[in-house]
Amino acid sequence: MAAILSAALICFLLLCSGQAAALTGRDTIIWSPNITLNENSDGYYEFSNFFVLDQDRVVWKNIWSERKVDQPVWTETIYLLNITTGTTRAIARAPDAAHKGTLFPPLSLSRDLVAYTELGANNIFLFNISEGKEYPLTHDGSFDSLDEARENYYPSLDGDRIVWSKKKPYTKGYDYDIVIQNLTTGEQREVCTAKGDQVDPRISGTTVVWTDKRDGSGAGDIYLSDLETGTEKPVCTARGLQSRPDISGNTVVWQDSREGGPAIYMHNMTTGTETRISDQLSVSYGPLIAGNVIAWTEYSALDQRDEPSKWIEVYDLQSGTREHLNVTASSPWLLDLDGNRILYCADNDDKTREEGYLHLFIIDIPEETRVPILPSLTPQTGNQTSPGDTLPSSATTHPAPVTVVVPVIGCTVLVFWIGNTRKR
Repeated sequence: MAAILSAALICFLLLCSGQAAALTGRDTIIWSPNITLNENSDGYYEFSNFFVLDQDRVVWKNIWSERKVDQPVWTETIYLLNITTGTTRAIARAPDAAHKGTLFPPLSLSRDLVAYTELGANNIFLFNISEGKEYPLTHDGSFDSLDEARENYYPSLDGDRIVWSKKKPYTKGYDYDIVIQNLTTGEQREVCTAKGDQVDPRISGTTVVWTDKRDGSGAGDIYLSDLETGTEKPVCTARGLQSRPDISGNTVVWQDSREGGPAIYMHNMTTGTETRISDQLSVSYGPLIAGNVIAWTEYSALDQRDEPSKWIEVYDLQSGTREHLNVTASSPWLLDLDGNRILYCADNDDKTREEGYLHLFIIDIPEETRVPILPSLTPQTGNQTSPGDTLPSSATTHPAPVTVVVPVIGCTVLVFWIGNTRKR
């Protein structure tokens, strides 16, 4: 009887938490033979993670490793999927002649460029999709000693601009600054050099936001910089940890633990107002924003099971309403967000990552603000996509241009690192 009452209570709490309404839209299946999840093999494990969506392209990192303590054989590959054509290709791999160290997340995708970091070399690389070539963005990465190491992490692209965190050389411990580079002109400059770490930057237009640890408490605050005026200001310095910021237009969102468990807050840069947008009875994490849509993953704070049932929550900036993403899959994970399209996976249903599937939910929006809808793709039993086992020869060389020309094509505490981050 106690077990029945407990189960009934959990169901009741899940129904009560969040908003009762559900978004309307349609679910589209994405498939690639290079999307994998296998953690049950005795000899090895393999999984795909750190997915990023932009227009009709998805990039992700695939990891394969032997289950050995001493010198396991491992391979990491970054794949690019064109959703419209259904083709997949590898754009970077480690270890190989080009990359000796691990390809470190997050990934960032914008227009025709993919950005990623090689751990060990501590440099950021760019892959130009149209050219099929890889370029090193930074050349000063090193791993000579802990005190003198130069490190470049956390790239975030928006059009022809990229921001990232750069460690100060010749400093003990860690002290990261925020820098930006214009990829068309090659100009690079510092955005913030305050004491302590400035990490996890995001860029949208002329505004950069990041997690800032200048107060020395070990927690984090959210800061922003207006690139046009050079003005820097705090967005949120509340108690506890503020982290994982994202930005689109004049709205900043982040994950906030001021009240204990992680919650989602937003800041309107025009009005200066701050608002908690996640439910009081939910554990909420990994917020993303694109246009008028904010999305995150959450579960009931009262669900004490080892694997609580999750859902994706969506907040509409225009209407000010918060709703569940209306999907049939159980416990969906938010991967990325691009306008009215939400990329997610659901490893508990019949279309799992283990079988090469992702889900793309396209939210119904008014006709006057609608973006082109991608065609629904049905996986075939044959070789629908190219496995991409062989990298383009140009991707294994490292020319060192001063300027990267960016052609403009049409038109991611409770951290699970399943989403990756990002392009804005």
